[in-house]
Amino acid sequence: MLDAGGQYCHLIARRVRDLGVYAEVRPSETAARELTGRKGLIISGGPSSVYDPGSPTVDPGIFADEHAVLGISTSGASANVNRGLRRARERGALTIGFTGRDGGAMVDLCQFCFVVPSWSIHRIQETHTLLLHLLWDQVHVALGEDDVL
Repeated sequence: MLDAGGQYCHLIARRVRDLGVYAEVRPSETAARELTGRKGLIISGGPSSVYDPGSPTVDPGIFADEHAVLGISTSGASANVNRGLRRARERGALTIGFTGRDGGAMVDLCQFCFVVPSWSIHRIQETHTLLLHLLWDQVHVALGEDDVL
């Protein structure tokens, strides 16, 4: 998990751990070479503008492989998350988004975007948690583990 200033970064990491997956939080600027061998990355972005001096960045090398990239934003308007999704898509990664409200710019940046049509952050986050559980079940099924459902 790369922390780009997201206020829920540690909560997301804990939820991932609750699903039985090893997760550690690293600074967003962590070099791609330090992340080799990882099965997946989550970038948790915050309200900083990508144009602000000193705003969080990520090593573009993390998008070099053809991995799936999951962007999570309650509004779909997080500049850092959307910039990461844009770069990932340009580099051939599969982009998936979990967002709320009307989806914001994230809708156009993701091949698959799950939009919770609500302005309530609580309803959006509850639905994102459910989606993560369902996604994790499908990963287990894809791996041939039939006892998860």
